[in-house]
Amino acid sequence: MDDRQMKTIIKERFRELSFKMGIRRITIDMIARECGIAKKTFYKFFASKDELAESILDDMLAEYRKGLAAIDTGVMDPLDKLYSLIELSYALFGDISTPLVKDVTLLYPHIEKRLNGIRDSHRKTLMNAFISGVRAGYFKDINPSFVASFLSGAGRQVINSTFILENNMTLNEIFHSFQDIMLSGLLKERPAAERKKGKKANG
Repeated sequence: MDDRQMKTIIKERFRELSFKMGIRRITIDMIARECGIAKKTFYKFFASKDELAESILDDMLAEYRKGLAAIDTGVMDPLDKLYSLIELSYALFGDISTPLVKDVTLLYPHIEKRLNGIRDSHRKTLMNAFISGVRAGYFKDINPSFVASFLSGAGRQVINSTFILENNMTLNEIFHSFQDIMLSGLLKERPAAERKKGKKANG
């Protein structure tokens, strides 16, 4: 096994562990044991657990940016683009546990600032999808900039660590509730065949 493969395994095992139990309870010994390596092998790739956590965060943000670009430029139904925006967030962050949310809030408060860097891209993609949907007759004719800003702002209010912890909700519950409220307010009444298509896209 080469170094690139070993580094990938370390990151994958740490990500699996942290999504289930948070970060504070994880030790370097635990990571090494999960990967079947010695501690010195771990330190060959990462100087600390914090560096490993930051590396995984960088990967997730890069994957999110890539996903946004694919949705924005992809040839798909405007309604599917809105679903895809929600599904992208859920695919990357939906399995995050409450312990991990707590640990990130306490140990890495700067992460929230880094997330702000991709919110403008998210807003732009959302607005483009909405404009296409209005033209195609899916959505009500509302000012696109208002819709994008309103939904982005609403999303920040509920898809964040403080709201999750204070309201004891899972990210799964939040994403699906947000999706239902968002689409019920934007969608025009459509023929039954198209409504079925939308439900199928929602899974």
